[in-house]
Amino acid sequence: MRGSVMTVPYRWFSQRRKLKDQKWPCNHWRGFLVGTLGMVAVGFAILDYPVGIMSRELNQVVRHYGSLVTDFGKSDWILIASFLAVIVGLGAAGSGDLRTRAKGVFLAQASSFIFAAVAFSGIAVALIKNTIGRPRPSMLVHEIGPFAFSPMQFEADFASFPSGHSTTIAALFTCAAFLCRAIGCCSSALPW
Repeated sequence: MRGSVMTVPYRWFSQRRKLKDQKWPCNHWRGFLVGTLGMVAVGFAILDYPVGIMSRELNQVVRHYGSLVTDFGKSDWILIASFLAVIVGLGAAGSGDLRTRAKGVFLAQASSFIFAAVAFSGIAVALIKNTIGRPRPSMLVHEIGPFAFSPMQFEADFASFPSGHSTTIAALFTCAAFLCRAIGCCSSALPW
């Protein structure tokens, strides 16, 4: 260093030395974002076309079981069941002995957590997929190329990415992981 002028990197390290007990800033999200976008682009280029061809040639038995698995990812049955569980939990929280009320409160809280997670993730995915406008893989075979997008098309044919069914199942199992962890950690504190 010459004189009192300090270059920017040296000034930053000098300031960091003064803050010894604080953590370094986390910049890992940038690499994760670039890697994820790269994998999505490769998936568009390599996987969509063969999947579109394969989906047209599947037999009826595979299509039937595929539709059953797909129906598991629909959010309506999760939202209805969790809403009913909130009502049952609130009813149990208002009556009975202490153990019944505690179970009712826990059921109402857990069910409302699941309801909110699935509902808000579904709303976010619906907004994102309509903004992106990715066509279904079956449309990519003969009609348009693998990097086709039609943003702001509010049609089901252009609402392929991200998958709403996958997001619903991810939200459900993430809630289950949190709730299993909560029950496991607090099992000695629960009144039942």
